[in-house]
Amino acid sequence: TKFDAPLKQKLAEVEASDAAAQLRFLGKCAQPIDDTMREALSKAGVTVNSVTGDIFTASGTAAQIKSAAQLDFVTQLQLSVERKLY
Repeated sequence: TKFDAPLKQKLAEVEASDAAAQLRFLGKCAQPIDDTMREALSKAGVTVNSVTGDIFTASGTAAQIKSAAQLDFVTQLQLSVERKLY
Protein backbone atom coordinates (compact mmCIF):
# COMPACT_ATOMS: atom_id res chain seq x y z
CA THR A 1 0.00 0.00 0.00
CA LYS A 2 1.09 3.55 -0.64
CA PHE A 3 -0.34 4.90 2.64
CA ASP A 4 1.66 5.32 5.86
CA ALA A 5 0.02 3.92 9.02
CA PRO A 6 -1.29 7.28 10.38
CA LEU A 7 -2.93 8.13 7.03
CA LYS A 8 -4.44 4.65 6.69
CA GLN A 9 -5.94 4.97 10.19
CA LYS A 10 -7.25 8.51 9.54
CA LEU A 11 -8.85 7.44 6.24
CA ALA A 12 -10.71 4.64 8.05
CA GLU A 13 -11.87 7.09 10.75
CA VAL A 14 -13.25 9.71 8.36
CA GLU A 15 -14.85 7.14 6.05
CA ALA A 16 -16.82 5.88 9.05
CA SER A 17 -17.82 9.27 10.42
CA ASP A 18 -17.33 12.21 8.03
CA ALA A 19 -16.67 11.21 4.41
CA ALA A 20 -16.58 14.89 3.33
CA ALA A 21 -13.75 15.78 5.75
CA GLN A 22 -10.71 17.32 4.07
CA LEU A 23 -7.38 15.78 5.07
CA ARG A 24 -3.99 17.32 4.46
CA PHE A 25 -1.30 14.97 3.22
CA LEU A 26 2.13 14.71 1.61
CA GLY A 27 2.91 12.68 -1.46
CA LYS A 28 6.05 11.34 -3.08
CA CYS A 29 6.29 10.54 -6.76
CA ALA A 30 8.60 8.34 -8.81
CA GLN A 31 10.10 11.38 -10.56
CA PRO A 32 10.03 15.19 -10.35
CA ILE A 33 6.45 16.42 -10.70
CA ASP A 34 5.58 18.11 -13.99
CA ASP A 35 2.43 19.92 -15.15
CA THR A 36 0.90 16.72 -16.57
CA MET A 37 1.31 14.91 -13.25
CA ARG A 38 -0.05 17.89 -11.33
CA GLU A 39 -3.09 17.94 -13.63
CA ALA A 40 -3.66 14.19 -13.08
CA LEU A 41 -3.62 14.76 -9.31
CA SER A 42 -6.17 17.56 -9.72
CA LYS A 43 -8.36 15.30 -11.88
CA ALA A 44 -8.25 12.74 -9.04
CA GLY A 45 -9.95 15.46 -7.01
CA VAL A 46 -7.18 16.51 -4.64
CA THR A 47 -6.08 20.13 -4.23
CA VAL A 48 -2.32 20.38 -4.78
CA ASN A 49 -0.87 23.11 -2.56
CA SER A 50 2.87 22.97 -3.23
CA VAL A 51 5.38 20.98 -5.25
CA THR A 52 9.12 20.60 -4.63
CA GLY A 53 10.88 18.13 -6.89
CA ASP A 54 9.14 14.77 -6.43
CA ILE A 55 7.24 15.81 -3.25
CA PHE A 56 3.84 17.52 -3.08
CA THR A 57 1.49 18.72 -0.38
CA ALA A 58 -2.23 18.46 -0.96
CA SER A 59 -5.65 18.05 0.61
CA GLY A 60 -8.70 16.01 -0.23
CA THR A 61 -11.41 13.69 1.02
CA ALA A 62 -10.71 10.03 1.74
CA ALA A 63 -12.16 9.05 -1.66
CA GLN A 64 -10.04 11.65 -3.48
CA ILE A 65 -6.87 10.56 -1.67
CA LYS A 66 -7.56 6.94 -2.64
CA SER A 67 -8.03 8.06 -6.26
CA ALA A 68 -4.67 9.87 -6.16
CA ALA A 69 -3.05 6.70 -4.80
CA GLN A 70 -4.18 4.83 -7.95
CA LEU A 71 -1.93 7.01 -10.13
CA ASP A 72 1.12 5.04 -11.28
CA PHE A 73 3.61 7.83 -10.57
CA VAL A 74 2.51 8.27 -6.92
CA THR A 75 4.74 6.08 -4.75
CA GLN A 76 3.91 7.16 -1.19
CA LEU A 77 1.27 9.16 0.72
CA GLN A 78 1.60 10.36 4.32
CA LEU A 79 -0.73 12.17 6.70
CA SER A 80 0.40 15.76 7.17
CA VAL A 81 1.16 16.62 10.79
CA GLU A 82 1.70 20.05 12.28
CA ARG A 83 4.92 20.47 14.20
CA LYS A 84 5.50 23.26 16.67
CA LEU A 85 8.36 25.59 15.89
CA TYR A 86 10.62 26.49 18.78
